[in-house]
Amino acid sequence: MKKRIEKPWSDIVFLIGITIAVYLGIRYLLPLVFPFLLALLFAAILNPLVKKLENKIKLPRGLLSFLVVILALIVIGVPVIWLVYKLIREFCSLIGGYKSWKGEAEQIWCMCCERIEQISGIKAATVISWGNGRANSIMTNMEEKVVPFLMDCSINGLKGIAGFFWKFLVTMVATVLTLTDFPKFRERFLRTKPGKIIGRLGKNTMHAGGAYLKAQFIIFGIVSAICVVGLFLTGNRYALLAGVGIGFCDALPFVGTGIIFVPWLILKLFQGEYLFAVVYGVLYIVCNITREFLEPKLVGKGLGIHPLSVIISLYVGMCVFGGLGILLGPLSALLIWECYQMRQEYERQYGEETEE
Repeated sequence: MKKRIEKPWSDIVFLIGITIAVYLGIRYLLPLVFPFLLALLFAAILNPLVKKLENKIKLPRGLLSFLVVILALIVIGVPVIWLVYKLIREFCSLIGGYKSWKGEAEQIWCMCCERIEQISGIKAATVISWGNGRANSIMTNMEEKVVPFLMDCSINGLKGIAGFFWKFLVTMVATVLTLTDFPKFRERFLRTKPGKIIGRLGKNTMHAGGAYLKAQFIIFGIVSAICVVGLFLTGNRYALLAGVGIGFCDALPFVGTGIIFVPWLILKLFQGEYLFAVVYGVLYIVCNITREFLEPKLVGKGLGIHPLSVIISLYVGMCVFGGLGILLGPLSALLIWECYQMRQEYERQYGEETEE
């Protein structure tokens, strides 16, 4: 008989080691190879279409690959560019008109204070004076700190745009080249031992994380669209920006659309605008029903991703990687878990054993 030798600390040491390796890889290696990984992903998605066209149209695969990439850019890129342009315009309009919305905020504050006086008997003038003092202090801090910060962000943003277009060009060229020789490239790569390990790791990660992220993006898009349409019908000038922001809040675990709609609804009740309060309440209910209905259908019950695990990975990811941690945190957690699972399977089959 053979008996497996247990090593109680081996799992902990392995998890620490693979966590360090994943961190170093994502922090330093991923930025260097990201355009090519993205190109590989695009090539894998577009390969079935190129294969069908290759069987029907007698043209060189390289030319078909180029045409398919250009077509995908037109079909997907034009709406995305328009959406980003509209979001930037609304954001600039919101920031540029801070003096006007300061006046609107003061009117809303005064109205709410009058309602509080009617309900509680607390003098509205006292509350208004206190609130105006706090608001002036906040606005002064914003002018002194936030405005210069935005200027710095604008300069860095221009540099970022130049870098983005350079990486975008490299990604598109790499996509065409990879797609041209994709079948042979995949076959040769998967024959190697590292290729088999990376292929299996990527497949398992995409099965769990890819399905989860795909479902969340779909739900995010639908919820955002519902919010944008609803806010547009109410005459909101920033319907697109607000709708996308609310959809983003809905995508975060334990946050949801209520963090925006509930205070908004209460504010409209204080102002006596009951129709708007009803609209926001209906939008809140519709968004929740949409998520509750779609999430089980799209994510499924077999992935086993607990919401607590998601929010922990989001929190740690944002602490380590900053804003990109929203995506890199869950991705890192999935990679660590899949590496651990592969090690466990390897040890079950080929682990150290000794005859009893």
